[in-house]
Amino acid sequence: MKKLFSHTQEKHICNQYKNGLSQVEISKIYNCSNATISNLLKRNAVKIRSRENNRRQININVDYFENIDSHEKAYILGYMIADGNIGKNLNAIKFTCKKEDMEILEKLKEELGSEHKISIQKYGKNSFKPDAEKAVFVFSSKKMKEDLNNLGIFPNKTKTVCVPKIDDVFVNSLILGIFDGDGCFYIDERRAKRVELSITCNNFVCDYIKSIFEEKFNAKVGEQRRMGSSSKVKSIRISSYVSVLRIMNWLYKDSSIFLKRKREKYEYFLKYIINRAGFDKKTYNKCLKLGFLNKKILIKERLNER
Repeated sequence: MKKLFSHTQEKHICNQYKNGLSQVEISKIYNCSNATISNLLKRNAVKIRSRENNRRQININVDYFENIDSHEKAYILGYMIADGNIGKNLNAIKFTCKKEDMEILEKLKEELGSEHKISIQKYGKNSFKPDAEKAVFVFSSKKMKEDLNNLGIFPNKTKTVCVPKIDDVFVNSLILGIFDGDGCFYIDERRAKRVELSITCNNFVCDYIKSIFEEKFNAKVGEQRRMGSSSKVKSIRISSYVSVLRIMNWLYKDSSIFLKRKREKYEYFLKYIINRAGFDKKTYNKCLKLGFLNKKILIKERLNER
């Protein structure tokens, strides 16, 4: 008899069950019977929950997305747009990242008040690096799925997602979440610290972010269609020192949640820019707090305004 699931899939199914999904929900995901999932769990020595315990939901703040009224909520919403996923036929909500960036999922989990576990999985054969590992944070909530739908986030979001309408004061944190999921901050060490800030997303989201950067920072934003990608996906790019530093400072201004690896790269570049201009430590600390510009006179003008 042909085996239905690979070893990796069996391990993933066991983790899904341990993280709170029911046998019925899992069987629908894999288009098989409940008995198949039950036998798989027993074969892998997974303790089966009683009917009473199976109905008990693992704790999570199901009203979290009902009202986006904080920078942290805006950030997670942005991260959902970039690296999140909503089940089409089920109420499963999933966040993913590289294994080495798992700390960001821990922050999301804490902010959501969740008791669900974060699992480690391989990307699989359809990925560019099938043997690479990713961290996955998945849970099930009908209420949260409905609230995300109301905000314009649906299954197959690459083709359907639109930018949620939230208070303007939280927009920087929304874009930071998108950047941490689908963005890149590149520093070319060989070419006098040449920099590039880029975000790859669907056309509608990219156009929205581009308009913000152009209107708010007068930035020159380039566009590039990804080779082999759907026509609904493109990249936006900024390479001006001044524009990049202004934008990055604005992105990191408010949210207490961010991807540590990208934040550290930005702070390294900011330190390089200020040290190259020969600032003393006191001025450097003020500039780090304010956060921008690569010319001494412009930074001094900004400090004088304060």
